[in-house]
Amino acid sequence: KAQGLTNAQIEAFSRQNITLTPGAEGAFKFLHSRGLPIFAISTGYRPFAEAVGLRLGFKKERIFSTALDLDRYSLSAAEAGELKRLQAEIVAAPAIELPPGAEAADLPAPVQEAIAALESIFWERLPAMEIGALLQEVNPIGGPEKARAVTDSLAQTKLAMTDMVYVGDSITDVQAFEAVRAGGGLA
Repeated sequence: KAQGLTNAQIEAFSRQNITLTPGAEGAFKFLHSRGLPIFAISTGYRPFAEAVGLRLGFKKERIFSTALDLDRYSLSAAEAGELKRLQAEIVAAPAIELPPGAEAADLPAPVQEAIAALESIFWERLPAMEIGALLQEVNPIGGPEKARAVTDSLAQTKLAMTDMVYVGDSITDVQAFEAVRAGGGLA
């Protein structure tokens, strides 16, 4: 938002810069040709998820993703400047590498300072800004929301959980995996 992005720009960028996992398009066409109902459940922002869906031929009502409407929010010049300063602060921070089993006290002082700065930015400074409403209102589709999307997709098809095959690649898919397995489906 601070860089002047609009919904239309994000949508255009998403459509023009899609890279699919090798074999994904062929797999979708194979499954679709057999009349199987296919849904996309993504933590990604809606413009990107819809661009992928458009490429693969998904119906929009079969895409569950994180809603994002940048155009809905206004941003003052002062807050845009502050966001750019925060961005520069984040970029300038040292890399945070957490060795296995390390505790915060074990980390080098510059890394501890970077973590403290990020904590301040994301939990204090951004929420105190008017544009902080965007962070509060955007609800990423992950965890319980993905499990709920599984149930909602079944409601659209009138199929049972035993008919479900769920494929995912993220920690945000765990609750959906568990729901599908508990219902007798394949995850």
